Amino acid sequence: MRPRTTHRRSPRGASQKFVALAGLLAGLLVTEVVLRLLGYPLTETLGFADRVRPCDDPVLDWRYLPGLKFKSGPVTVSYNSNGFRDREHTRFKPNGIKRAVVLGDSIQEWAPLRSEALLTSQLEKRLPGHWEAINLSMAGLNLDQKLHILETEGIAFGPDLVVLNMSLRDMGGPSALQPSLKWLATKTSNFSRLGASVGLQLKLFLRSFAISELGVLVVERIRSTTGSPDTSFESIWKKEGVLEKLKSGLCRFRTSAKSIGASPIAVIWPVMTDFTNYPYEPIHEMVRLASNQCGLVLLDLLPVFKAAGLQAIQFNRLDAMHGSALSHELASRAIEAKLRENPRQENGRSLSSPQSP
Repeated sequence: MRPRTTHRRSPRGASQKFVALAGLLAGLLVTEVVLRLLGYPLTETLGFADRVRPCDDPVLDWRYLPGLKFKSGPVTVSYNSNGFRDREHTRFKPNGIKRAVVLGDSIQEWAPLRSEALLTSQLEKRLPGHWEAINLSMAGLNLDQKLHILETEGIAFGPDLVVLNMSLRDMGGPSALQPSLKWLATKTSNFSRLGASVGLQLKLFLRSFAISELGVLVVERIRSTTGSPDTSFESIWKKEGVLEKLKSGLCRFRTSAKSIGASPIAVIWPVMTDFTNYPYEPIHEMVRLASNQCGLVLLDLLPVFKAAGLQAIQFNRLDAMHGSALSHELASRAIEAKLRENPRQENGRSLSSPQSP
């Protein structure tokens, strides 16, 4: 009978494994530090549910908390006393100042962008004369709700210009508090793009690391080379009566702006996808048709963004809606150029210089 041989682990082998593990951990630590210096992760210190309050309004049943402040990555996000991502504005318009009211959704108040990069700040820099741009954008608003904000909030500021920023979600359902909170709770507990579902607390822990966000971005970049366009936009715009509803909304926008002597301009923000083979051009054409029928000035940003290129315009590969700081800068330049083509308001006042007191 053979004696049992005992296999002892080589001290050298164990040492090599320890060194390899230590090297891996050190590499991950260095990567984490570098990514955090670059602004990752982009997680926010305050969830949507903690930023909003319910309100008694049948059209829009929530508002942001007045004076709200939180961090989104390296950016400090601040809201004014009216609950909009902007500085304070008086209702009384100072002499010698022109005002632009900006309507939009999360694109125009995008938390990860610094306030000076947003469209309102860019417009103040580029419109000729002395301008004050007022941001009345809120996440998830559809066309009807944007017009509601104009009529209940924006008109009181006495604007000379009203900019209606439109996304391809504008003809979808309204932004409502409880359905939004329920959807966000489900979304937060899933790594949907990685095809995995985890507990909420585990996901929040994992997403607190910059490396995890980088991993998701890498997977999304791979998927973007083989994925198909999002068809949810097309389903919204194929609903019966959508063109008539769109025309009604745009004509209402023009009428509301004219009633206070302001110049209205509508701006289409394209989906952040392949601009060369852009799949949503028919939807843009619908907006152009409705705008022409209403006599409304329309600016389509698709050619502008196409010239700049998707990589420069898109905020990140995870996001088909929100643009980079460059997208806001280019939008402001395009709006200024569009207004130069037609520099006088319909009531004859010039947009190129402040109104005399």
